[in-house]
Amino acid sequence: MNAELLAVAERGDKIYRERYKAEYEKSHPGMFGVIDVDSGRIFVAETPEEAYQVGVSDLPKGRFYLLKIGAAGVYRVAYSRSDTNRGDRIFQGD
Repeated sequence: MNAELLAVAERGDKIYRERYKAEYEKSHPGMFGVIDVDSGRIFVAETPEEAYQVGVSDLPKGRFYLLKIGAAGVYRVAYSRSDTNRGDRIFQGD
């Protein structure tokens, strides 16, 4: 993974845990948020696309971390391999 992307993910997760998690998991469960990792601001909406659009309209040069409030992750990815195929992938939004 690109080192800059990894740094954005780590910083975004840290900001969420320290500033927003306790309050937002009570008040906005199941919603999506994007956090600008430079300012620490969070933008919340019903879909990931809407959250991103709100964030980027306010901070066009923002570097954003996406999360689903109250969930372990935004997306689930599964991979399986059998003798009859080279691999099946399932990509599913939560």
